[in-house]
Amino acid sequence: MTTRRKTIFGEIKNADELLACIKSYIPDEDFKLQYHRLGINLERNSIVSLKILETIKDIDYLQHYMIGGIYLNKYTDGKMYAPMHNHRKQKTNDGIVFPTHQFIISLGGTRMFKIGKKEVNMKHGDTVLFGTSSSW
Repeated sequence: MTTRRKTIFGEIKNADELLACIKSYIPDEDFKLQYHRLGINLERNSIVSLKILETIKDIDYLQHYMIGGIYLNKYTDGKMYAPMHNHRKQKTNDGIVFPTHQFIISLGGTRMFKIGKKEVNMKHGDTVLFGTSSSW
């Protein structure tokens, strides 16, 4: 089995709609301070989760991925950030271990995003899929 890094960039069409939905249904006080950012873990059946899933359903490179959870980060100023970190491999009930990937949608202002040593300016509606990919 070989392991390689996989990074795919793109953009979504309905970024304005998605941002309006988040602002309408998630009050600021629901976001909790975590490390150097505000965050919230969404329920799979929430209105916002469904809107996110609807927004990304036609992205070709996501067709072979299972969505294990949806997490929102909120940055109120240029000083907030998510520290460098890794996500552990996931295990199914059958004991199958699989690598995790993160799919990010940037909404609102342009923000510097760092993946390893690479820095990217993420604009409103930009997306990135990254993580460890295994070939069997």
